[in-house]
Amino acid sequence: MNDMYTSLDHSSDDELLQQALPVYECDEIDPPDASKFLLCANDYLRHVRLEASKLPETLTFHIEHKDEAKNEASTLAVSRNPHLCSSNCFHRAYANFFRLSKKDFYNIVGQKFCWDSFMSPSNVLISVLSVDDCRNWLATHQPKLSYFVGLSQANVVKLLEVLLPTSSSKWDSNHETWLYAGLLALEQPLHPDTCFLIRTIAKTFQKLLKKYRSQNMVDSKAKRFCHIIISVVAFEFGQRDLVEAA
Repeated sequence: MNDMYTSLDHSSDDELLQQALPVYECDEIDPPDASKFLLCANDYLRHVRLEASKLPETLTFHIEHKDEAKNEASTLAVSRNPHLCSSNCFHRAYANFFRLSKKDFYNIVGQKFCWDSFMSPSNVLISVLSVDDCRNWLATHQPKLSYFVGLSQANVVKLLEVLLPTSSSKWDSNHETWLYAGLLALEQPLHPDTCFLIRTIAKTFQKLLKKYRSQNMVDSKAKRFCHIIISVVAFEFGQRDLVEAA
């Protein structure tokens, strides 16, 4: 981590670390203020750590996915078969593919776009999100990995908020890759407001999927993307009850 910041001057280093670090550990004797932890990133992370420490180890142990190559192959096979849309295997396959993509995302960021050799153009995306017609820009530009290097979680959430359809009839398929990329860029632990946002996104796509079904829509690509978002939110963001409703 230290090598990543060696080329930055002290002022920029302070600006980068001041908001989230250091996060002091706490215990039950000195817990974070319950009335403030939703308003402060540091206190929220301390609260999450404290709550996690109270859980049995079996609930917090990281599960290694040893058959990732097999999962990826099954995902590609399932994605070509729209008749498996209602099966649990279908949802898990897309979630596994998302997990692999997320792993590759962070590997590439760490290996190819190091801070000491790459100046992130994430400010381009930040500037776009600040204008009123940003949805039009997103619809005509493809996302680049470089846009997300150094992009704060607050701006990732802002991107997802911009992409959230105001109604199921106003979804623009040109925003699909941006929405998927935004979900890839989210880092755990998530703030409760962010959890609510991605759940709202998934429920919106549930409504859109029902609309496609009622219209006997033939476009399997549009319906498949609905299943992808529902699957990712269900299995990768802890909202599995959504799968039953899909």
